[in-house]
Amino acid sequence: FTTPYARVRGRGVGIAMLETALKALAATNPGCKVFGRVKPDNFPSQDIFSRLGFSEKVDGADLTYQFQTR
Repeated sequence: FTTPYARVRGRGVGIAMLETALKALAATNPGCKVFGRVKPDNFPSQDIFSRLGFSEKVDGADLTYQFQTR
């Protein structure tokens, strides 16, 4: 059994979706903050947040990423 997401995993879909959403958000809400929560062992998601300019901080068992729109 595979999930529908398995077919697109590793193809850049996640970063493209998040980047598009952040651009739309920045256009309508400049200066707003966006927070993301990632499990410490989810390295692909950590990479996406880092590549998009989020800053990282440890928050309990999870990592919290913060991004401020321009």
